[in-house]
Amino acid sequence: MVAALPGIINVGAMVHAVVQDALADVLHGRRKQSCLHLVDAPNGYRTGVGPLRPGQQRELDRMAFLCVRHPERLLCDERESPGVSLGCANLHMAQEHKDEIVARCFTCAQPIPEDEVTPVFAVITLHQPLSVYHGPDRSFRYMGELETLPITYLCQRHRDQMDLPIRIMWPRR
Repeated sequence: MVAALPGIINVGAMVHAVVQDALADVLHGRRKQSCLHLVDAPNGYRTGVGPLRPGQQRELDRMAFLCVRHPERLLCDERESPGVSLGCANLHMAQEHKDEIVARCFTCAQPIPEDEVTPVFAVITLHQPLSVYHGPDRSFRYMGELETLPITYLCQRHRDQMDLPIRIMWPRR
């Protein structure tokens, strides 16, 4: 386990760097692309309450996710619809992370049974809103927290090696 400590420290530093880089353009007035669900929900396209007007706020019952391996757009927690869709984050994992079908422990590299997997992820607390969009006419400002999709995994034996979730403040103060 001692040999894994530098790698564990690097996981946290890597996640911080990827998050800062993935969201840097927002600090310069650019918008972050997101899935359609994340933009439609606050703008009322599915509920019929109508789009947000300038200055109007609306609570969002969706969580936004950032994939550290594919940070170009945010995903959401749209759930699976049997026979229709896997859901937003699940579909991304199935299409883009095929190599993770069998989770392996970051420390010992052993396959982990599905019911014993401890995902390593980060929670990003936003200190300023993220302007997100999907298409030219659908946007809003997301505030609160983002989560990363799993970065790596730990087995039961090594799950206490890290304080989880990794906590990140954005932008750094």
